[in-house]
Amino acid sequence: SSTSTAISNGGTAVVSIALPVPVGSATVAVTSGGSPVSGATVTVDGTGLSGTTDTNGQVTISNIPVGSYTFTVSKNGYANATSASSGISYGETTNVAVSLTAQTGYAIVTVTDSSGGSPISGASVTLSGTSTLGTAVNSTVTTGTDGKASFNGILVGSNYSYAVTATDYTTSTGSLAIAGTNISSNPATATVSLHTSKVKVTVYVGSYTDTQYIFIYNDANFVASHPVTGGSAYFELEALTTGYYTAWGSTNDDHDDFSGLNGGIVDIYDATFTTSAGVYTVSL
Repeated sequence: SSTSTAISNGGTAVVSIALPVPVGSATVAVTSGGSPVSGATVTVDGTGLSGTTDTNGQVTISNIPVGSYTFTVSKNGYANATSASSGISYGETTNVAVSLTAQTGYAIVTVTDSSGGSPISGASVTLSGTSTLGTAVNSTVTTGTDGKASFNGILVGSNYSYAVTATDYTTSTGSLAIAGTNISSNPATATVSLHTSKVKVTVYVGSYTDTQYIFIYNDANFVASHPVTGGSAYFELEALTTGYYTAWGSTNDDHDDFSGLNGGIVDIYDATFTTSAGVYTVSL
């Protein structure tokens, strides 16, 4: 920059000259696992200067004042990373390399019995879906005695699905999002309440003899039969669909009805029914 100033004979002049700030550039290469990462935001810390990596995982940022800087890189699905301090020299381009690590989180799915809220151990919980980075995830964990299935180090993602299966219970599904903020002390959580898929029906037959039978019907459709033993007939009926059920004696029209046994839930239509811990009893 230059300027002109008139100076009279014997006089003095003060001249201010603004010198340009010396600047340089930096080319930042961003990778993860050795592969270039495109679309990452690179910020020159303390300057407000930034840029976005191209398909080769690189970005060149110009007009950086001479000095030493760190470079912070961010992209959704990765943990933020900051480079070591790098010097920027006047008129030169400094190469900087930054490696990103895929971000992971924690999740706990708790499985309980719908009838009393007690934990279900041995349930199989499968977490599946696609992470934020587009990676397929499929992980299965078995619940412990506390009914909890813990998933550790799962790639972050907002659209995971889980499926819970357990012997003698209906299957349950749901959705779960796992974020980078879901660390071990703050996991993503879901609680699943399973209904029993095994319905126990005990029919007490009073004066019926051991040579007679009890029949179970769903409307007009035969479901099961059992001989009378010791004055009663015992049925263990699994995964009954919702409907209207009737228990009939084999020698007369004595009967009682019941419905809604799907998933271990029953709506009792007749006052002679009693229920206890998933056992449904009707007296004929």
